[in-house]
Amino acid sequence: MKIENKSIGDYVEEALTIFGSEVNNNRQIAYVYDGLKPVYRRVITVALRYNKMTKTARIVGDCLGELHPHGDSSVKEVVDNLVRFGIFDGQGNHGKKLIRGVDATAAAMRYTEAMISQKYRDFFENLMPFVPYVEGELDAMEPEYLPTPIPIGLLFPRSGIGFGVNCRYPMFTMKSMYEALINDDPFKLESPYGMVLNKEKSEMKKIWTKGMGKLTYEYVVKMDELDSGKGVMISGSPELFKPNIDAKFADEINKGQIYFIDQTSGEDTKLFVGKSWGVKQFTVEDLYDKCKKLFSETKPYRLTVSFGKETSIIPLREWLNLTYNNYLNLIEVFKDNKIKKYEFERRVYELLPIVAKCQLENRDFDPKMVSEHTKIDIEIVREVLSKPISALRKKDNSDKLKEIDEKIKYYKSVTGKKFVKDIIDEFK
Repeated sequence: MKIENKSIGDYVEEALTIFGSEVNNNRQIAYVYDGLKPVYRRVITVALRYNKMTKTARIVGDCLGELHPHGDSSVKEVVDNLVRFGIFDGQGNHGKKLIRGVDATAAAMRYTEAMISQKYRDFFENLMPFVPYVEGELDAMEPEYLPTPIPIGLLFPRSGIGFGVNCRYPMFTMKSMYEALINDDPFKLESPYGMVLNKEKSEMKKIWTKGMGKLTYEYVVKMDELDSGKGVMISGSPELFKPNIDAKFADEINKGQIYFIDQTSGEDTKLFVGKSWGVKQFTVEDLYDKCKKLFSETKPYRLTVSFGKETSIIPLREWLNLTYNNYLNLIEVFKDNKIKKYEFERRVYELLPIVAKCQLENRDFDPKMVSEHTKIDIEIVREVLSKPISALRKKDNSDKLKEIDEKIKYYKSVTGKKFVKDIIDEFK
C-alpha cells in the first residue's frame, strides 16, 4: 500500500474542489442542454413511462427508489410544480399560488395524479434512446439531459447557490424563446403565466449577449368595476414574485379605505382591489398608480449553467443555440435509425419468399443452415423465421413493401427544423 503525504492545505483544497463540483453540477446548477436540475430531470424521466394519469405517490416512489435517494417531500413538490407550470397534466389539488394571502397547499400525494402533457412528451419520447446516459446515485443509468429544443428550465423561475457560483433564471414562454432564437431578437421574448415582461425597463440585450442583466416583470393591472364598486383588477400567476400587499396597503386596510375580492378561477389568478364607498382621500386612478408600482419587480438575472464538469455564465442567445442545435443533431440520429430499421425490414420482406421456401422444404434446418443454403445474411433469416407461419406462407408482400417504402420516404423527408417548428406551434 502506498501512503501519500499531503499538506492539510492541499487536502482541503482538493476535497473542496470535488465537493464544489458535485454541488454545482449535480445539485444546484441546471445542465445546459435542458436547463434542468437533476431532481426535475429524474421526475420527468420516471413519468415518461406512464401514458395515463398516475398517482403522484407512485411517481415519487419510483423516483426515490431508482434515481433520487433523497426526501420524498422535495420530489412531490417537483411533481406539483410541474403540474402548475403546465409541463404535467394533473388531477386533484396540486396547489396554487395566490396573489394575496396564504397559497393553497397541495393535497397529499396519495390523493393526486399526474402525467406529462402530450406536447412535452412529443419533445422527449422519440429521442430519449439517443441522449447519453450516465450512472446515477443508485447505480441505475439515467439520461444526462432530456432532449428538448428549448431549455425547459427557462419556462419557470428558479435560483441556485452553488459552490462559488450562483444563478437566477428568468422565465419565458416556449414559443417566444423559439421566435427570439430564429430571429436573433431578444425583444421577441415574452413572459408566461399571465405576467408581462417590460422590455423598455429590462436589459434585454445584456441578457441576450452577456447572460447577465436586469429584467422587469409585471402583473397585468387594469382599472375595473364590479358590483361592489370601482377599483383595480390584478392578474398573473405569482410564480416569479409575490408582492407583500398587506404591508404596502396597511394604512388603507386599517382605515377601511380599500377591500379585496379574490377573482381566481381555474387557471386564471386574479385579485380585485376596490376603493371603499365614500373614500375621498384618493381616487381610483391613484389606487391604479400605486398598484402599478407595487406589482412590478426588477431583479438582476444570471444565467449560470453546468456543462457536466464545469459551470459558467452563458449568454441567452448562445444557450438557446446550443440546445436547439443539439436537438437537431439528435433528430438526425433518430432519422438515420428509423431509415436503417425500415430498410432492413424491406430486405426482410423482399427475401422472405426465398427464406420461407427453404425453411418449408427443409424443416430440420436451423437459421445458420438456411443462411448458408440461401446465401442470405443470418440476421435477415432470423427475422424472417421469427414471423408467424401465416406470414411465411404468404406469396405476395407488395402491399407491405409499399407501406415500408412510404415510411422510408417520410423519414428521409423529415427535417429537424420543421419537426421543431411543428411542435412549437402547439404552444401559445
